Amino acid sequence: MFLEPLSGSQRKQMVAQYWETYYDMAALKIATDYEKWLRSVSTSTAAEKGLLSAAQQMAADGQLAAEIQLGKSQSRLLDFMPNPRPNGFAPLPADEPLVERYVTDYEKYKRVRSLPTSLRGIDPMLASTLKLITRRAATVSTAKQAADQAGQAVRNRQIPLASAIAAGQIWRDSQLDMVASTVSYNQAISDFVLTLEPNRSPEQLTTFMLGTPKAVSQTSTTSSLGQSVARPARSANQQLLGFPPSQAQFR
Repeated sequence: MFLEPLSGSQRKQMVAQYWETYYDMAALKIATDYEKWLRSVSTSTAAEKGLLSAAQQMAADGQLAAEIQLGKSQSRLLDFMPNPRPNGFAPLPADEPLVERYVTDYEKYKRVRSLPTSLRGIDPMLASTLKLITRRAATVSTAKQAADQAGQAVRNRQIPLASAIAAGQIWRDSQLDMVASTVSYNQAISDFVLTLEPNRSPEQLTTFMLGTPKAVSQTSTTSSLGQSVARPARSANQQLLGFPPSQAQFR
């Protein structure tokens, strides 16, 4: 997707929509996992069976709502594709987000050109966001363990069903928070790159934002930004987000 031939303003809009679609794709996966987890919860207490049924229905409704939202995002993303596509084609993000330190070389750029005030403070902001991603990843791990323990405890009649449902919701929401931080981090990097280097080729811009894009060979550049960018930690990203991008077939 990043390689589509677009104008500078169109590319900014497309990249923003790309990350929104990525979030919606992850949200659907999270909703699906939560619905599956909740179906694994059981209770032998008659008074709680109605509550469990309602909670499971709500989870299924949430999964459907996430699927609808992803479809809307895919339609908006499709608007940025100038080339004809087969009927029913639904684009999905193919490139994984960056989840490691990104070096902007902001001070070097500042010495040689006038920079927009919107870019001021980009380095500490990125550092703080990356720290937040790491912390939220740890929260997801803790929340998943707690949810599984709560599911087992309610089956053993050690805790009320409501406590297990709450634990599952915390796990689900912690994942959404982590993905939101990851998307925010990559959107900020994209805005920075597209503001500083709007006239670069799509291949170069993608390399600056994400490292080497899929199906594109390594681009050799002389840009300080290109030399300083940290390459994506692919395995770390899969661990953080909890799912590989195997569904993402479009680029």
